[in-house]
Amino acid sequence: MAPSFPELHSWMPIQSFIIAETIKIADVYEEFLKYESEGKLVVLRYNEQSVERQNELVDFIAQGLSRSGFFEGNEQKQEFMKKHFPKSWEKVKNEE
Repeated sequence: MAPSFPELHSWMPIQSFIIAETIKIADVYEEFLKYESEGKLVVLRYNEQSVERQNELVDFIAQGLSRSGFFEGNEQKQEFMKKHFPKSWEKVKNEE
C-alpha cells in the first residue's frame, strides 16, 4: 500500500468560505519569502528535513507524477518537474 501524507493537507479549510478579495501576485516565491520574513508563514525546506522525511516527500511527489501521467503533452511542466524534482521523476520512471 502506498503511504499517505495527511499532514501535507493540514492547510486545507475544514469549512466552506467565500473569497472576499483576490490579489494578483507576480512572483509567488518572492511573496512566500516576504511572508516568511514577516513571521506570517513557516517554510519547511526540503534540505532541512530528516532523511526519512525527504524520502517521504520524494515518494509523495512521485505518486503525483505517476497519477498525472508525467504531464504528457505539457513539455514545460515536464521540464520543470525533471529540473526541480529529479529524484521523484527518476523514481517513477524506474518503476515503469
